[in-house]
Amino acid sequence: HAVLTGKDAAQIYEIHISGYGSLVGKGLESLDFTAFKLLFLGIHRKGKFLFNPSREMVIEEHDVLLVIGRRISLEHFRQTYGGVN
Repeated sequence: HAVLTGKDAAQIYEIHISGYGSLVGKGLESLDFTAFKLLFLGIHRKGKFLFNPSREMVIEEHDVLLVIGRRISLEHFRQTYGGVN
């Protein structure tokens, strides 16, 4: 609702996974985006966008995760997992 109305600070963000991040090699099922108040949309991988991928999918080094949420939620996610931009 916030994204559509523009009344709140919710936006679509990219989370770039670096080779040193703690997320590389983790399955999506191990990430609880809702705990961070983020809505996971999909992964941009090797020139393709994978919308709503399987929860068993493993995060790779150059993946870009797309999420919707507030900046403070994104910053909390980044601080928790480190190594993501």
